[in-house]
Amino acid sequence: MTGPEHYREAEHWLARAKGAYLDNSSDPGPRQSYPSDKEWCEAMQESAEAHERMLRETAVFAALGQAHATLALAAATALPAQRMLSLAEFKAWAATCSVPASEAARSQGEGE
Repeated sequence: MTGPEHYREAEHWLARAKGAYLDNSSDPGPRQSYPSDKEWCEAMQESAEAHERMLRETAVFAALGQAHATLALAAATALPAQRMLSLAEFKAWAATCSVPASEAARSQGEGE
């Protein structure tokens, strides 16, 4: 993998980690929505198990993201020390690290 590919892979895994962490789809509804205490307790147990799985997934995704980010950083810092970047390498890094135009416009509007 190239440095820019590692960078994109890091972004991918870190976004997955954030999504897994913020997922609350397994949260049970309010106590009143269950016909009995037993059913509510079962729903709470299932929710707790789902949250444990989510935390494990989040940790794995974050570790993968961190590993790729470290490899991207190593690639980015090693290249200039070895030689000048080729135009293709420069364009690959620029395309990878650039903020999409739609996102840049949105953030400029927020600052006003």
